[in-house]
Amino acid sequence: MKILSHEFFTMNEIYASNIPLRVTSAAKPWWPRLLAWLLLFVSGAVVGSGLTILFLRDSALERIHHPERMPAKMAARLRGPLDLTSEQVRQVEAILTERQQALAQLRRRVQPEVEAQLDLAEAQIGRTLEDRQRETWRRLMQHLRRTWLPAQEID
Repeated sequence: MKILSHEFFTMNEIYASNIPLRVTSAAKPWWPRLLAWLLLFVSGAVVGSGLTILFLRDSALERIHHPERMPAKMAARLRGPLDLTSEQVRQVEAILTERQQALAQLRRRVQPEVEAQLDLAEAQIGRTLEDRQRETWRRLMQHLRRTWLPAQEID
């Protein structure tokens, strides 16, 4: 027991008087608290990064699978930074819609070449695999095409 005082008393003097005793506890180690805060910080960073990745993936997939929605979203986003009037927003959206349609036509023309290259890669890699690996590879390629390639438009 440690007495916090600049004066030293004998035990008899302490018991005989009404001097209040202040006892200090043993110093707690600092590292567990630091470790807990560090763990909390890292956990927040991991969760935040994971949610950001999911958001970015979903945004990319929406742009791939629903390009027709993009002109309206882009025009609305430009409204604030460019201080566009309602008429200008309408005009910008019309221009972006026209450009999006032209890009879709270009994509339709190029898509068969892209598919042919993917078919070739799938076949060449498939020939290097065993039967069980080949089936897994085929499923992976199907998933990749469904997920990351735009849907073929039917004219």
